[in-house]
Amino acid sequence: RDALAGPPVTVRADETLTGELLASLTARLARAPGQRLILVIAADGTIAAVTTRRALADRITGTAVPALSKEAARPCRLTVSTGQTFRQVAYLFVETGLTSAPVTDPATGQVVGVITLSDLLRARAHDLTEEHHRQRLIPRPAPPAAHDPVPHASGHARRTSGSGVTPSASNP
Repeated sequence: RDALAGPPVTVRADETLTGELLASLTARLARAPGQRLILVIAADGTIAAVTTRRALADRITGTAVPALSKEAARPCRLTVSTGQTFRQVAYLFVETGLTSAPVTDPATGQVVGVITLSDLLRARAHDLTEEHHRQRLIPRPAPPAAHDPVPHASGHARRTSGSGVTPSASNP
């Protein structure tokens, strides 16, 4: 849930499409960077379908008869759950060719957000940055210099030869 940019932009399935509704959805999408999907929500709070601002606008201008939001929607091809890893979601995006998907709570089926490819990339960049900082904070021992004595299994120090190989009893 930490990777989700914000709450999903939703519309009720039985909501009548109007210019005012479209303006409201457009403003909400502008505040949700990278999110293009509008989730069409059924009366029980689950995903009924998905749509886009353009599909809604086309439906409003394409008919004189008032239309419902679900009439400008298409079935949702992919949903992911909060229990899935970023890697699993990335694989699903590759397999389906999609770049965003609604995220649901597996216990309730309720929508908690939308995850996009941009969200995945941002989360991965954050992980890499944290890993880089951890590595910088962990002191690394300095490698021994070529002229320093190298410890031997007998406990006595031996000097390395010019080749950098330590002479041993088995290799005279």
